[in-house]
Amino acid sequence: MFKPRTHHSRYNYVVAIPKSTDCLVYNFNTGALLRLSKAQKLLFDLAPQFSQDHPVVKRWRELGFLSNSNELEDLKSEVRARYDDYAGRTDKVLRLTLHVTSLCNFACPYCFQERRSAHMLQEVQDQVVLLTEAKLGQGGYERMTVDWFGGEPLLAAHIIDDLGHRLMDVAAQHKAGFSSNIHTNAYLLDQAMVDLLEGVNCRFAIVTLDGYGPDHDKTRHLHGGGATFERILTNLSAIKTNMVLNIRSNLHADNFESYEKLQAAIGAIAKSTGNEMRCSPALVHTSSAGFKRGDPTIHLLSGEYHKILGTTDLEERSNTYTPKLFNCHVVQLDNYLIDDEGYLFPHCNELAANRDFAYGNILDLDEGGLGRLDELHMAQCLEYVLPTQDEECMQCELLTVCYGGCLLARLGAKSSCMKNPERIDAYLLKKAGISSQTKVGR
Repeated sequence: MFKPRTHHSRYNYVVAIPKSTDCLVYNFNTGALLRLSKAQKLLFDLAPQFSQDHPVVKRWRELGFLSNSNELEDLKSEVRARYDDYAGRTDKVLRLTLHVTSLCNFACPYCFQERRSAHMLQEVQDQVVLLTEAKLGQGGYERMTVDWFGGEPLLAAHIIDDLGHRLMDVAAQHKAGFSSNIHTNAYLLDQAMVDLLEGVNCRFAIVTLDGYGPDHDKTRHLHGGGATFERILTNLSAIKTNMVLNIRSNLHADNFESYEKLQAAIGAIAKSTGNEMRCSPALVHTSSAGFKRGDPTIHLLSGEYHKILGTTDLEERSNTYTPKLFNCHVVQLDNYLIDDEGYLFPHCNELAANRDFAYGNILDLDEGGLGRLDELHMAQCLEYVLPTQDEECMQCELLTVCYGGCLLARLGAKSSCMKNPERIDAYLLKKAGISSQTKVGR
C-alpha cells in the first residue's frame, strides 16, 4: 500500500441521493460536482492511498477533490495575492459611500443610526474631492460610484448637488465614468429633488416603505409621531424619473399582512408613471442603537417567513453555494465609507453607526498623505476577510463560499451561518438534475 501523498480536500461535501445507493460529492472551492456509485465512492475514499499518476486520481485532483497542500494556507495566500494583483488592473471602480448628514426627519424605532445633528463638514467634502483626485490620478479606473446616505440624505440636498458635481468633474478629467445612487425615505422626493439627483447621474434610489398606510406609519413616522405614508405615496405618484426606484420593506409582525396591498399599490404607480419600480421585502431586526434610545419593541417575524417572501429560497438561486472571493463589500479595495465628520469605516452602514469600528479619519491626512488611505484600508480588509477568530468557521467546508458570513453578525456574536444541510442537499440535488421530493438523509 502506498503511503498517502495527497488527501481529500477540506471543501468536499457528500450528499446521499434519495432512493439510490449513489451519492454526490461537491467541492465548495472549485464548484466541481461528481455523482459516484457505491463502488466509485469506495475508491474515492481510498484515493489518497493510490498512485498519484493514476488517471482517475489525477482527474479528481484536477477537479479539487484531492489536494497535496495545506488548503487553508493556500487560501490565505490567494487572498493576499488577489489584493496585490488588484493594483495592476485597468478596470477598477472607485466606490464611495458618503454619509452627507446624520440628521433625519424620521424616528424609526429599529434604526441602527445614532441620532446626531450635523451635515457633512465642508473640510470633509474637500478631502473627499482630494481623495478622488488622488485615487483616479493613479490610473486604471474605469468609473466611480457614490452612494448618498444619512440620516436622511435629502436633508442635505445642497451637499449632494455641490459635492456630486465636483466629483463628476474630477471623474471627467480622468476619463472615468460616474454614477450615484441614494437611500432615502422619499418624504422630500418631489420632482425638484429628482431633477437634482439626476443632475449628479443618480441611477438608483432605495426607498423604504414598511407595509401599507397605518402599518407603515407605526414604525416609519416623523419625530413626534406624524404620519408619512400618504405623502411618500403622493411623491412617488407625481414624479417622473429615469432612476430605478427600489421599494424596500422592512417587514415585522405588525405590517406583514399589508405587504401585498403595498405591492399592488406600487405596481399601479409604476404603470401610471412609467417609472421602473421594484419591491424588495426584508425582515426587520432590532438594533443596539434602538435599545439605547428605549424605542418600542418591534414584534419580529420568524425566519420561516423568508421563504414566504421568496427572498431566501437558497436552493432556487444558481450561485448560492458557488465559490467566490471578496463577496462582501466590506473587504473590497477602493470601497470607502466616510461619515459626516470624516471618519472612515469598513463598507457597512450599520458598522458605521459605531465609531469603535472607524479605522481612521480623512481629516488626519493632508493632501500629500492621502495615499496612506490605501494602507489603512488594506489593513482593515485583511483583518476582516477571513473569520480567523472563529475556529469552527475556519474549518468549515463552506469557508470559500461565505467567508464566515455577515461581518456585522460575526462582530455582534450573532449567527449568520449558511451551513444548513437540508438546504445544501436540496440545492446540490437540483444542480445535478435530481428530484429532492424524498427527504434527504445525511
